Amino acid sequence: GSLVIAKDIFGQAGQYDENIIFAGEDEDMSNKINYLRIPIYVTFDVTLEHNHVDRLEIRHFLKRIYDGFGSEFLSQKAGVKQEVKINYSGLKLLLFDFFRRTEHGWIFLHQVLPNLRITQPLHNKLIGGLGGLQRYKQWKQILKK
Repeated sequence: GSLVIAKDIFGQAGQYDENIIFAGEDEDMSNKINYLRIPIYVTFDVTLEHNHVDRLEIRHFLKRIYDGFGSEFLSQKAGVKQEVKINYSGLKLLLFDFFRRTEHGWIFLHQVLPNLRITQPLHNKLIGGLGGLQRYKQWKQILKK
């Protein structure tokens, strides 16, 4: 679905919560609109095309991040882009490698956690950690070799 909303109503409802990194901002906005008792109208005779599949499912979101880091690191390796110093060593290396080996479990946890205001900080930490993991995986594959 898509939401079309007047700018003043969007402001009145508090806009999107910028602390929500992936998914949930639409549900949060819906809850705010319902709380304010703003009428919602549904129409089925309008089609909106939306090509952001990477914003609909966590695995697609992580793949986009993974591919972005891949491009960045390949350009560094080719000398096209200035090298950024990355240091995965010691405990940090062990933690990221553990996180890599258990990645599917963390994704599953993100999927089964209810999308509630109280769980949003945990969702954000999971997305942040999984995003950082994509960087680590590309670093290990491209630059560490």
